[in-house]
Amino acid sequence: MGIVENWLAELSHNTKLGYRKGIDRFQKFCNCSLEDISKEWNSVRTYEQDHLFERKWKRNIKAFKASLSLNEELATSTRQAYLIPILSFFRYIDKPLNVKLHRNTVTYHNRDITREEIDSIVANTSHIREKAFFTMIAQTGLRPVVLSRLQYFDIKEDWENRAVPCRINVPKKKNKGEYKQHFTFMPQESVNYLRKYFDSRFGIGNNPNNEDLLFSQDDKENIPLNIGSETNIFSRIVLKLGITEIAHKGKPKEIRMYSLRKWFRNRSSEHEKVDSTFTHFWMGHKLYMQDEHYFTNNPETHRDKFKKASEYLKISDMPDTDKEKVRYLEAKLLTTETESKKMKEELQQLRKEVDKLSSDEYFNEKLGEVIAEFNKRFKEENPDAH
Repeated sequence: MGIVENWLAELSHNTKLGYRKGIDRFQKFCNCSLEDISKEWNSVRTYEQDHLFERKWKRNIKAFKASLSLNEELATSTRQAYLIPILSFFRYIDKPLNVKLHRNTVTYHNRDITREEIDSIVANTSHIREKAFFTMIAQTGLRPVVLSRLQYFDIKEDWENRAVPCRINVPKKKNKGEYKQHFTFMPQESVNYLRKYFDSRFGIGNNPNNEDLLFSQDDKENIPLNIGSETNIFSRIVLKLGITEIAHKGKPKEIRMYSLRKWFRNRSSEHEKVDSTFTHFWMGHKLYMQDEHYFTNNPETHRDKFKKASEYLKISDMPDTDKEKVRYLEAKLLTTETESKKMKEELQQLRKEVDKLSSDEYFNEKLGEVIAEFNKRFKEENPDAH
C-alpha cells in the first residue's frame, strides 16, 4: 500500500469515505496526486527546498479553497469537508501547513421537527420495524447507523427485567469512529414498539438470541438495516404527509431522518434538573476534556436523569397502559390473520373436492364402481343365484 492508503487505513469507514471525496476533488484541481506530493516532500533536502515546497503547496491549497468558496451550491460545512482531508494529509507526512479553514458560518437547512409531526410519521408508517426504528432514534438519541449495529445482548439485562427506562449499552466497536463505549436508555413508548416488532419477528412473547440484531432487513436473516433505505422510507412518508417539500438541487430537505435525533437533543435537556452534558453523553458525543475525566458513569444516576428527561420525550398522547393493550391486541391480530389465511387455503382445497364430487362424470364413475363391487359380492355370497 502507498502512503495515502496507509494514512486512510487509520481512519473509520465513514471518515474514509468522506476524505476520499475531498482528495479526488483536490487531485483534479491540482492535476497531481497525494502520492506525488509525498514523493516531492521526501526529496526535499535543504532549507531552501523546504521553503519552496511549503510556499508552493500553501498557494495551491489556498487556490483550492478559493475555488470552493466560489461554488455557491456548496454549503460552508461541505467546503470544510473537502479542505480538511488535504490539511490532514500534510500533517500526516510531517509537513503541517498553516492554512485557515473557511469561516464557520453554517447555513441550517433543516428546521425543528415537532412532536405532532413525529407522531404523524410513526402513525403513517406501515411496517412495525420502521415504527420502532424511528421512535427509538427520537427517544434514545442514537445515530441510525449505531442503532442498526446493536444486538439483543446490548439491551438484554434491562429488557428481561422489564426495567423502564431500558438501558442500551453501546460498545466501542459499534460506536461512530469507535470513539468510546457509552449507554443511553429507551422510555416506555420505544419499549412498546420494539417489543411489538420482536413479537412479529420471533413470535409473541419470545425474545431474540444474544447475537440477533435489534433490527434486521429480513425477519429470517440477521442482516443489518440499510440506512439509505430507511432514509428513503422516512423521506417518502414526510413528503406524502406534506411535512416537507422536495429539496432544491444540492440542498437537503427541511425535515430528514436525522431531524428525529435533533429533536432528542433539544427536548431531553429541557428539564431543569437535566444538564446538557447528560444529553451529549447519551448521544455518544465527545465531551469536554474535563468532563471526559470527571463526568459520572453511574448507570443509576443516568437512569434517574433520563426518567426526568423522558417527560419531554413522549410522542403519542396515548397512555402507556393502553399502548400495552393495543400492542397485545395487534400482535394477537397478526397471529389470527396468519391462522385465518391457513384456514382459507384449507377451505379452498375442500371446495375443490366438493366441486369434484358434485360433477356428473365423477358421480357416474363412482356409482359404476359401487354397483360393480355390489354385484361381485352378491355373486360370491349367492353362487346359485341367476
